[in-house]
Amino acid sequence: MAARAAHGVHRTIRLKLDTTREQEEVLFRTMDLYKKAFDISAQWGFGNRNCNKIDNHKATYRAVRELYPELQSYLVEGARDLACEALKQLRCKKLPQRDSWSSIRYHRKAAGVYLRSGFAKLSTADGRLKVTFRLAEYHKRYMDWTVRSSNLAFDRGLRTFFLCVVVESASPPSMASGPVLGIDRGVTNIAVTSANQFFSVKRINAIRGRYAYLRGQLQSKGTRSAKRKLREMSGRERRFKADVNHCIAKEIVETSYGTFALEDLKGINQNKMRKGRGSEWTRRLNGKLASWNYNQLERFICYKAEEVGKGVAIVPGRFTSITCSRCGHRAKSNRHGHEFQCAKCGFQLHADLNAARNIARLGTSELSRLSVNQPNVTSHESENAQGQLQAPRWSG
Repeated sequence: MAARAAHGVHRTIRLKLDTTREQEEVLFRTMDLYKKAFDISAQWGFGNRNCNKIDNHKATYRAVRELYPELQSYLVEGARDLACEALKQLRCKKLPQRDSWSSIRYHRKAAGVYLRSGFAKLSTADGRLKVTFRLAEYHKRYMDWTVRSSNLAFDRGLRTFFLCVVVESASPPSMASGPVLGIDRGVTNIAVTSANQFFSVKRINAIRGRYAYLRGQLQSKGTRSAKRKLREMSGRERRFKADVNHCIAKEIVETSYGTFALEDLKGINQNKMRKGRGSEWTRRLNGKLASWNYNQLERFICYKAEEVGKGVAIVPGRFTSITCSRCGHRAKSNRHGHEFQCAKCGFQLHADLNAARNIARLGTSELSRLSVNQPNVTSHESENAQGQLQAPRWSG
């Protein structure tokens, strides 16, 4: 997980806590009181149609402290903030609910996490509780980062407590002035770069097809055991897709390019719904679009690029697949399935690769607009296509 803030780069690391039976009882009791404080704040906000934290604090803080004096003020305020955020998300039209043993949000003052020493001090219903953890080898790179906040969560399947810690570091020096790599994402090829890289192998397609077939068979049965199998299979499929996206993002970011240009896929499912097509065609296309998490791939590329000081430009994807990357001529007749042939200059190329080169041009144009060094165009073609495409926006 990654996010860019004005103060630096944030990462979230998951720590497995080594708790005793007595410590677990204290944490369970704290979670129960935390949920009760949440419920009081949520009920007041829902009843008054008010999600303002200050108003909620004035109305509920003293009552919660009198009912549960063992719950420290930091935890009461954290439960209030969660309730107000949930009410705001639901627009006060529905009462927010939390399950038993739900996670606890800890502010920086309510939990001290010491990554080098391997222990944390958490505010609980019985005062400060010291719990130990083992820092994974991969997470040792974050030992010198600043701890900003943390969340205590209980995994019911593993019967284990975890502490999700948000750490912060200063932003690395920007290397976004390097050459731009365009990345086109699609149905047949998960990703195609302007450097002639195609990320679509038979193994991935075969596994995706197998999951789709099994999912259809189980959904047609509709029995309780079939639904249980569907839940188990969805977890395996989700982990498989995340692993593939991680590998693709890592390989892309490790290239020598300083900036990565990606098309904006927001609302892609709605844009592909064409009234002139039959319903069967629409269902098949929507199934293919939903068969892969393209937004996850974008997020992985963004945070991996941020970690090494590289930039990401999000550009409009409109017309990139029907515009010639050599002469800039735009026409629907240019594309024929997976093949692209310009009706004006006769230029021929794989359609996804042609789109990736157009995306690289848009990213290059954006860097020029931001008054940075002009990078080399990755397609090594003519420079006349930029005026045919929409202007990009900068992200990352």
